Amino acid sequence: MLAYAHINLLSMLSRFTPDEAVRVAIDIIYVRKSALKKLQGVEAFEGGGGFTCPDKGEKLYMPMEHAAYLAEFDYFKYEKDLTPSTAPRHDGPLSRHRLSYQNGGGGSGKTMRAIELFRQRNPLVFTLTHRLAKEMRTRGVQAQTYHSFFRWSGQTEWTPERMGQKFIPRVIIWDEVCTVLRPTLEAFLDWLEGRGVQVI
Repeated sequence: MLAYAHINLLSMLSRFTPDEAVRVAIDIIYVRKSALKKLQGVEAFEGGGGFTCPDKGEKLYMPMEHAAYLAEFDYFKYEKDLTPSTAPRHDGPLSRHRLSYQNGGGGSGKTMRAIELFRQRNPLVFTLTHRLAKEMRTRGVQAQTYHSFFRWSGQTEWTPERMGQKFIPRVIIWDEVCTVLRPTLEAFLDWLEGRGVQVI
């Protein structure tokens, strides 16, 4: 419908010179009063707001409150069988933001909640120790320490050049992130966010 409105708008605009057309909106043209003579001979009716538009004899029908409107069979016949989306729900707070933090007591299920929410996207879990990473991998989850991911021993200053051509997942779940020193964490998060990674 918008395309037809644009076609009609352009055909009407061709009647006026640039000096006569004061303003052009999505579906309306404002012209100078002296240019209205060019519309003589165009069948139109006067609207309530003082504007004119062609009368095509069309009627508007309002829906009846007592009627039940169902899609016709042909609509279902041509409906495509689409695979279900792997994206998390749009109304969840973890899926709305590029960077999210979860708070809660130990064993309250913070990490597993995030893993289940993004499991279809094959997230990577950063753990504090290699033992925790190994335990996560037994559950079918990609996991490694953030030291090994960022190729950082903790002794020297970290620089992005260490990463090289490393594969970066779309979603990273960082477990026990509160144990990371703030300057180091900010450097890692800035680098990840610059590559469009969602960090939880």
